[in-house]
This record gives sequence, structure tokens and C-alpha cells, in this order.
Amino acid sequence: MNPSPFERNTFWSVSIGSLFYWISQHAVHPGAMQRFIAVSSLQKAKGVMLWSFVGFVVIKVVIILEGLLLYATFHDCDPLATKMVKKSGQLLPYYVIQVAKDYPGLTGLFISGVLSAALSTMSAKLNTVAGTIYEDFVKFFLKGKRLSEAKQAFSLKVITLILGIISICLVFVVEKLGALYQMVVTLNGFTSGSLVGIFSLGIFFPRANYKGAIAGALTSLVVMSGIISGSQLYIARGMLRFPGKSTSVEGCPAEFIENLGFNASARVQTYVGVGSPVVADASVPLIFQLSYWYYITLGTLVVLLVGLPVSYLTEPVDMKHLEPALFAPFVRQFLPQKQNFPVKPQGEEYKLVPTDVYSKDMAEPEADNKEILS
Repeated sequence: MNPSPFERNTFWSVSIGSLFYWISQHAVHPGAMQRFIAVSSLQKAKGVMLWSFVGFVVIKVVIILEGLLLYATFHDCDPLATKMVKKSGQLLPYYVIQVAKDYPGLTGLFISGVLSAALSTMSAKLNTVAGTIYEDFVKFFLKGKRLSEAKQAFSLKVITLILGIISICLVFVVEKLGALYQMVVTLNGFTSGSLVGIFSLGIFFPRANYKGAIAGALTSLVVMSGIISGSQLYIARGMLRFPGKSTSVEGCPAEFIENLGFNASARVQTYVGVGSPVVADASVPLIFQLSYWYYITLGTLVVLLVGLPVSYLTEPVDMKHLEPALFAPFVRQFLPQKQNFPVKPQGEEYKLVPTDVYSKDMAEPEADNKEILS
């Protein structure tokens, strides 16, 4: 329950950090948006969110049970201490190999499941990024030129191929980093804070403008890049460490320890306290010891702290032209009443006329406008 943001995993860091992490992934992420607009109604979009929630709860419960099972199995013969595996992320495959070796086909089934899950997630992410790049950048540089559907499909395939090659090359970078889950949350901290911050500006603050949003997002990217890069550098140098729960090698076969040719006991984890500690060298600045859970939260706050003052000091927003439907419901009461306009029948074209310019005292409107104004 320690409220310090410099403790790695606490009730507060996980609760607050998870809130902003899942907001970034399922409320404002382009991948989530594409899924919401792929269905025909708001009700069905809510259903997409609900069933996603159910699925993620199931997955998280399974992961927790897997972690408890791994610790129960290896706590007295730590594979990391005996150098049977190099990273904690390799514990689950190692466990499967040890358990499934007597059951033909089970290891292959596990590998196929992992690869299927990875490929499905990867394809969805690559398609999302490729679609975003095409819509936001390729179309911009084409300057209004409309490509045929065949050329659009080809362009998307080329973008996806390039992104796939980049992702493969980044594997050699990823293997140098630490624990997988911490790495995923950390890397999301680069951009997700900016994304949540921009949407928060637009949804909750009517006077925010595009200059404030751009200034806040760029500042957030620079600040978070510095913090995250600095912390990863200290981790790589061994000046910032996160010991795990107490383990032992006493349960390993004696001949196994003797054949290793080194003192495995010196490599076991010894922490028995609550939570997970942060062991930092005295020369590591405090900001780089910030829990990885708070990266997205801090990135969001930077956008708001920079974006709001810039918005107020630059071009003022005309409140009369704001669309209430684009704001959070509790914000709409602070907006000026928006004039109602007649709804345009589908397939018809005409110039919209405000309903409040017509009254019974006025002359009879032109024939073309009779049906519209009625």
C-alpha cells in the first residue's frame, strides 16, 4: 500500500497505471476505434467492449494461475540461478518442456498455440498501423488524388511488408531488454500517454485548441522518451535492478549442482518482503526510478499541463461552434446552446437553413424549402 510512485509494483501503481494503460488500449487506440466503427450501431460497439472485457478477465486469471504454478514448481530449484534459462520470460516454455516431455505432441500443441496467438495479434496491429499511415500520411502527400481500390490495396500491402521487416529487425533490440510485461507497458509509455492526453483535452476541455494539443503531445513524447530511455540505460548497465521473490537451489539434484561448475546459490533471489523492490545505485536520478506503471499516466498529465496553458494563451475557441456530442456528457452543460439545424434526407442536396430564421410571421418560403423547414 506504499503510495510512493518510485516503488515498482504497489496497489496504487497497478490500479492507477492499469487504468490509464487500458484506457489507452481500449478507449482511444486506433485498433480499438477500427473495431468499434466496424459494427453497425453504438449498442453493438458497447458489446464489443463488453466481450473484450470478459475475454481479458479470463486471460488475466489464467496468467496469474500460470505464474503461481511456475513459482510453486521452481521456487526450490531456480532455473535462472542454475542458468537453465537466461530470462524470466523463458520460464513458461521451459516448464512446458519439462512437464510435456512424457506426452507426445503436447509441446508442439503449446508452440502452435503461442505462434497462433502471436500471429493474430501481430497481423491486427500491423493492419492498424498500415491503415493509419495510409489515411494520415499517404493520402496527405497524394494531395487529393484518388487511387483505385487495387492501388490502395497494393499500397497497404507494401506498408505492411515494410512494417513487418522493421518489426523483425527490432527482435534483436527486444532481446536485450528486461522482463516482457514490463517492457510492453514501458514501450507503450512512449506514445500512449500522448494519445490519452490528446483525447482528454478534446473530450473534457472545450477551450483546448489544436495548438495546445500539438504542443502538449510533442512535449509528452520528448519527456517520456527521456525518462524511459534513461531508465532502460541504467537497467542495461545493472545500476537499476528489480529482484524477484525468494528462491533456492536446494531442491535441485546434488549431482546437477555439482556439474554446473559454479556457485548457483549466489544467484538465487533473497527478497521476502511485500511487493517487489527497486534496487538502485546511488548515482541513478530519482526520476529514472519511477515505476513503469506510471509512464502512461505521466505522459497524459504532461499533455494536459502543457496543452491547456498553450490553448488559453493562443487562438481562442469560439464556443458557439462546438459540437456538444463530441464532449463528455457532464461537460455539455457548460457549453452554449447550439442552434438546431434540419436533418438532411439521405441522398438529397441542399443548403441548410437554421430553423430559428423562419416563423409564421415571415413570408412564405420558397417551394424548395417548404418541406425542409416543416
